[in-house]
Amino acid sequence: MSGDERIAHTGRVLDHVDNYSVVDCRTCGFLHLDPIPGNDKAQAFYDEQYFQHSKPDLLDEDEREVEHRNIFFDERLRFFRAHAPGRRLLDVGCGDGLFLSRASSDGWVTRGIEPSRHAAAIGVSRGLDVVHTTLDRYFERNHDGFDVIHLKNVLEHLPDPARALRTCYDLLVPGGILYIEVPNDYDLSQRFGVWLLRERKSWIVVPDHINYFDFASAERLVRRLRFAVTRRDTTFPMYIFLCLGLNFIKNKDLGKRLHRWRVRFELFCARHHLNRVRQFAYGLLAKVGFGRTAILYCQKPEKP
Repeated sequence: MSGDERIAHTGRVLDHVDNYSVVDCRTCGFLHLDPIPGNDKAQAFYDEQYFQHSKPDLLDEDEREVEHRNIFFDERLRFFRAHAPGRRLLDVGCGDGLFLSRASSDGWVTRGIEPSRHAAAIGVSRGLDVVHTTLDRYFERNHDGFDVIHLKNVLEHLPDPARALRTCYDLLVPGGILYIEVPNDYDLSQRFGVWLLRERKSWIVVPDHINYFDFASAERLVRRLRFAVTRRDTTFPMYIFLCLGLNFIKNKDLGKRLHRWRVRFELFCARHHLNRVRQFAYGLLAKVGFGRTAILYCQKPEKP
């Protein structure tokens, strides 16, 4: 896909929000906004507005829930240790560096890329190697090889996710691991839940989310770019609460309570040696394309 408007992005229109349509694009193979916001507009949004105005509480929430976040950070790092050829890790869209900090303490040589000046400055203040830039601009001057590239909640924001993945391919050493996590959108629980409660499709966030992936479309994209998918995973299927009549879209306080319930559940599993049971259950959900996020562990071929 490209942000170049000369490319024809044609397909069935699923929704209209503000001045955009959500298109099931035959050219790209996944859902995205039409028109696609340009790179300059997207970069300005994340540098100047995202953490400051659009998501002002996100970094504080990460800090408050760091024990919960570490459960999933440690799962990823265990996989990386077992399968990556070395210990050099790049976190693209690293925010204020919580994952980088955890990886550094686990013995990884880390670097982060963050388009938000505000978040990058926090990471630097923690003593982390965080560069305030975009992936494209970083690649213009750096071609050093990494053993792992971490892309959590990044591809949905980019005007050209295929280009970003090609850049990651070039930055990875042979046999390197690419971790991708994107929202799993337009799944059955979302569509049934908003139909049942006659609610808006809250997962459509303009202009924040440009692309709307599910497991199948994310996997098609990475395979097209020569990655092998070695593992699927997901996170707690929050939209199932809508299907139970719990309208967290309309009731924000209810949404916060349900989020806290989810955090307590996953902390309980971790503290009572039930993590493997939870992991097994989430793995089953991922196999059938269910769950709030689509997580793919991908590997660059060892030989061209």
